[in-house]
Amino acid sequence: MKGVRRPTPRPKPWAHDVIRASYRLPAEAKLVWRIISEFDSGQGCWAGDALLAQLVGIPLDRFRSFRDTLEAADLLRVVHVGGRAIWFAAVPADFPDDMKLEREDKLHLAERLDRALAASAASHPPVAKPQPAPASPSTTGPELVKTVTDALDGDRAFEESRRRARARLAQARGSAA
Repeated sequence: MKGVRRPTPRPKPWAHDVIRASYRLPAEAKLVWRIISEFDSGQGCWAGDALLAQLVGIPLDRFRSFRDTLEAADLLRVVHVGGRAIWFAAVPADFPDDMKLEREDKLHLAERLDRALAASAASHPPVAKPQPAPASPSTTGPELVKTVTDALDGDRAFEESRRRARARLAQARGSAA
């Protein structure tokens, strides 16, 4: 988006390696940082939360929770323009400006990031915690067969509704031409 001033320097190419090596960041938080970083073309990531959550493959509320956690850890920055949030991938300000780092340097920075996250967690409760999986039925015998059958029926119903929607769209396009 033109006219938006970047609040922090663009992360160096090695930043993803450091984020990925962090023990304290959940895998989903790393994916949230990565997708925002990928969409941050220098002018920030202006894509909507729903699209980004879908691309990461997590529910919208979890996406927002992880995004807010990353913002609190100074790994994301936000600028509000005309009621719209523009997100910027970031790394801590005390990280080096080198264009290339060796593996050991990246691992050292990941350890520093983990220490900072641990210190932050001690003073602020974490915003995003992985939710436990819902209780599932027994994975043996008839219960398993019913669970799998129900899932397949749900998939079939979804595909059927999708097929009908495509047919209606094709019909609408044909009548509009």
